[in-house]
Amino acid sequence: ARGWKDDPVTHPWLLDRARSDKNADVRRAAVQELARGWKDDPVTHLLLVDRARSDKGYDGRRAAVEELARGWKDDPVTHSLLLDRARSDENADVRMAAVEELARGWKDDPVTHPLLLDRARSDENADVRRAAVEELARGWKDDPLTHPLLLDRARSDESPGVRRAAARELSLVWKDDPDALILLQACAAPTESGELRLAAISTLALQFPTDQRTQVLLLDWALKDPNPRVRYRSVLGLSQQLSNGAIRSALLGIAKTDQDEKVRKRIRHALQENPSPWKQWLTGTTPEADLPTLPIRLEVAYVRLRNVRMFQEVGPLEFGPRNNLIIGENAAGKSTLLRVIALAALGRDLALKAEPRPASYVRDGCKRAIIEIGFRLYADPEPSYLSDEFSVGLEIREGETSFLVADASDLSPGTPNCAERFGVLRRKDGPGRFGFVCAYGSKRTFTDPTQPAPAKDDPVVDRVASLFDVHAPVIDPEMVSKLLSGNLAMFREAPPTLDELTQAQVLASFQRLLPECDLISTTDGAKIRLYDSVLDFRDVSDGYATMLALIGHLVRHALACSNWTGNPSDIRGVVLIDELDAHLHPSWQRHILPDLQRVFPNLQIIATTHSAMVAGSAEPGSVRLLTRVRDTVSVITDLPSIKGWRADQILTSLLFDLPTTRSRELEELSERYGRILSELGPDHPSVKELEEEIDSRTERRPAATPLDRDVWDLLDQFLARQLSVLAPEGVQRVKTRMWEVPRG
Repeated sequence: ARGWKDDPVTHPWLLDRARSDKNADVRRAAVQELARGWKDDPVTHLLLVDRARSDKGYDGRRAAVEELARGWKDDPVTHSLLLDRARSDENADVRMAAVEELARGWKDDPVTHPLLLDRARSDENADVRRAAVEELARGWKDDPLTHPLLLDRARSDESPGVRRAAARELSLVWKDDPDALILLQACAAPTESGELRLAAISTLALQFPTDQRTQVLLLDWALKDPNPRVRYRSVLGLSQQLSNGAIRSALLGIAKTDQDEKVRKRIRHALQENPSPWKQWLTGTTPEADLPTLPIRLEVAYVRLRNVRMFQEVGPLEFGPRNNLIIGENAAGKSTLLRVIALAALGRDLALKAEPRPASYVRDGCKRAIIEIGFRLYADPEPSYLSDEFSVGLEIREGETSFLVADASDLSPGTPNCAERFGVLRRKDGPGRFGFVCAYGSKRTFTDPTQPAPAKDDPVVDRVASLFDVHAPVIDPEMVSKLLSGNLAMFREAPPTLDELTQAQVLASFQRLLPECDLISTTDGAKIRLYDSVLDFRDVSDGYATMLALIGHLVRHALACSNWTGNPSDIRGVVLIDELDAHLHPSWQRHILPDLQRVFPNLQIIATTHSAMVAGSAEPGSVRLLTRVRDTVSVITDLPSIKGWRADQILTSLLFDLPTTRSRELEELSERYGRILSELGPDHPSVKELEEEIDSRTERRPAATPLDRDVWDLLDQFLARQLSVLAPEGVQRVKTRMWEVPRG
C-alpha cells in the first residue's frame, strides 16, 4: 500500500483482503490503508460502509467507522451509519468509537446531543456510558440537560468508572457548583471501590485544595486509612497546602509514624521543597537579617550522642511532647542526657557560660565527641501546630575549651546543622523569650540572697544553671514570698506589681503543687501554713523547699517571658528535672509528675528518677531505661507498660531489676536455705532450723492494702484447715514444694 500504491494490482488486492481475509487484523489494516491511500476512489467508500456494518471482527468495524468519520464527514451516508453503529453495534468498542466521532465531527447536528444523552444513560457498557459523559461535558457544557445528566451519572451509575468520570467532569467544568464537591467527597468515601476512591481523592486535592471539608477528609484519610495508596494520594494532595499550619503539623507527624516508606518519603520530599520560614532561616537559606518575627517554642524531638562520656553511640533516642522519664542506676548517664539537651538548647556560645568544661564530656580514650539534638519547632499563630523540625550539632574536642559546630557529615544523614544560626538567635534574643527551657539539678533548693539580680547575667543561662552547678542559686525564698504577694520590686526589668488576676493565677499554680498546705499572701510577702503552723519559706523542710524553689523559679521565668502578665501555667517549652523524687516522701512521689503536667500542660517534661512511685505515675511509652555494661551505656525504649503496678512489682521489673524488695540480710538467708535444702533435704535439722529463722523474720503476706491483708488471713485459715487433714509426710511435701518456689 505504501511502496506500490501506483501498481494496478495493489488496489484490487487490498480490496480483496479487506473483504475476505480470515484474519481480523489483516482486514483492519487493509481497510485503513485503502482509506488513506485511495480516498478518492468511489469503491473505497462503498467498501468502508460495508465493513463498518458487516465485518465479523469488531476491530475491522471500528477502523471503518473511524476512517469514514475522518475522510467522508460530508457524505450523508457516513452520518447515518455512525448513528446506527452508536446505537446498535453489538460491540462496545465500536459503539464507543461511533459516539466519540459523532461528538467531535457532528457537534452542531441536532441529533448528536440526544444520542449522547441516551448512550450516557442506557448503553449496557460502562465504557460507552463513560465516553458519552465525557463528550457531553466537553462539547455541551452550556446545554441545560448536560449538567443534570452528569449529576445523575455521578450519583447513581452502577459503574465506579462512570461515576468517577462524571464527578471529575463536574469538578473541572462546574467547579463552583457545590454539588460537584459533594459528589466527589462521596466518591472518595471508604465505602467506594479502590480506583474510584483514588481518582476522587486526586481530583478533590487538585480542584478543591482550600475547601475546609476537603482538607479535613484528606487529613483523616492520611492519618487513619488502612490502604497505603489512599494515604499516599491524600498526602500528595495535602503536600500542596503546607502553608496551612494544621496541615504542615499533621504531615510532620505522619512522616514519623506512617508504616509505609513511600508515604513517609513523599512527605519528607514535600517538606524539603517547602520548608517553613524559620527552617529556611535556621539553615541559612535566607539572610541573617531576615529573622522571622513570630514567637516560637521548642520541644526536644531526639538525642544522638557519639563518644559522650559513657555513651559510645546512642540514638536517635526520641522524646514525646508531654512527660518523659529516664531511669537508670547511678552513673548510667541520666544527668548527662539532661545536660547535653540543655547545652544544645542554649546555643554554642551560651552553652560555654553554663558549662565551662566542655572537654569533660569527651569519652575516655576518644579525641572528640558529637552531640546532636533534634528539636520540634512551633511557629504558627495556633501554638499547638508543629511547623518544622531542625537539629543542633555540637562537636567537643579533647583539650578544647569551647563548643564547636559539628560538621554535617557527623549528623544523621540528610540533616542540616542549624547550630550556627541557632547561636545567632540566642545572642539576639536578650529577654530570652525564644525557645523557653528551664533545667534543675538534683540539689535545687533555696539560696541566700546576695543581690536582686539573677544568679547569671543572662536569663537564658540562669534558667538552667543549677543543672550544671550544684552551688548555683535557684531562687531566694524572699523572692518567692514577694512573687506570691504580687510585689516585683526585687525582680529585674519587671513592673512594680503583678495585676490581681495574674497574682491569683500564680498562687493557684503553687497551691496545686504543694499538698497539705495553705499559702498566706500579704502585701509584705507570703508565708506557708503546714499542719496548723505558719512558717517562713526559709524554715520549711527540704521537700517543701525543693518544690517551692523549683516552682518559684519556673513561674518567675514564665512571667518574665510574658511581660509579667497572663497565667504562668500557660508557658510553652521544655523543663528538665534531675532526680524529680529528691527529698519527697513516697506519698508525694506518686503524683508529682502528673501534678506538674496538669499545672503546666504545655510544657514538655524530661525528668530522671530513682523512684518506683514516680515511674508508676508515668504515661505508658514515656519511660527510657539506661543500662550499663562495664563502661558503655545503652538505652531501652521498648518497655512494657507498668500502669497500675505496685511499687514492689516495679522495683523487681526490668526498670530497676532488683531480685527482691526484702532486706539484703533476708535475701542472703533465703539463698543459704536454698543451698542446704538441695544438699541435705527437708528433714535435716539445719534445714528446719533455718526455715524457722526465716519464718520468724518474714511477713508471709505480700499485701499492699488492708483489704489485701484480710484476704491473706482468710487464705492462711483455709490452708491451715486443708493441711490439718494431711498426714505429716504430706504436710512436709507441701511445705518443701512451697519453699522451692523462689522467695520474694
